[in-house]
Amino acid sequence: MDTAARIVSQETPAATTRRARALFLSNPSARSTEQSTDGAAEAMTVHGFELIVPRLSDRASWQRAIEERAADVDLVIVAGGDGSLNAALQALARHSLPLGIVPLGTANSLAQTLGIPTGVEAACQVIAAGHTRRIDIACVNGVYYFNEMSVGLSATVSRILTPDAKRKLGVFALAARALQVMGRMRRFTAWVRCDGGPEDRLHTAQLTVGNSAAFGGFIANADAKIDDQQLELYSVSFSHWYSYLEGVQALLRQRYDGAETIATARGK
Repeated sequence: MDTAARIVSQETPAATTRRARALFLSNPSARSTEQSTDGAAEAMTVHGFELIVPRLSDRASWQRAIEERAADVDLVIVAGGDGSLNAALQALARHSLPLGIVPLGTANSLAQTLGIPTGVEAACQVIAAGHTRRIDIACVNGVYYFNEMSVGLSATVSRILTPDAKRKLGVFALAARALQVMGRMRRFTAWVRCDGGPEDRLHTAQLTVGNSAAFGGFIANADAKIDDQQLELYSVSFSHWYSYLEGVQALLRQRYDGAETIATARGK
């Protein structure tokens, strides 16, 4: 666990006495349409925000925009999905700016965890009301993340999933590519040590360190929280044909402690 971020969410409102200035960042290739992005910008302007809207291209441009404008704005608003939020986080982690979220992506896992509505106007109303909540963020090899960091199956799915498929099919594209990869995936060995305890050897197809209650579009853990300063480890072995059914059952009940194919751990 690394540090915390302040998210504009459904919690206690913070008082405001002047017109807030926001850096407005949007992903033109997000699943939702350009009209939704324009609608979000218009809604925030109607709510009294002064918006700075930079021209963005690659992930590095998101970080540059935040670094260059951090001293000039009161908050950063991201209209996009989880990928856009993670791009912004790499710079936000170095500043104390609140982050407002307008969920326009495929899975919108962070928004789901925080209870932020998926409708553009409703999400903008949450930001305008000034609700804030402190949440945990984590860091692996110098890369910050909100939801999860994985090696194995899901990382392979992410590499082969095209932006066009995400726009057209949403989370169904994730599921379809996962099924495609499962038939030819290779298991690997990982050694894991949690909170200074003994080292465990895991033979796994998927290793995930989660920070939130929801990630990946359809994965949720009823016991996980994004503000408890704890991380959850999930190792999925898929060692037998019936382990796929066991994994689906665990997904449906949002608990993983009783599944033989899934090893879990919790710690810092």
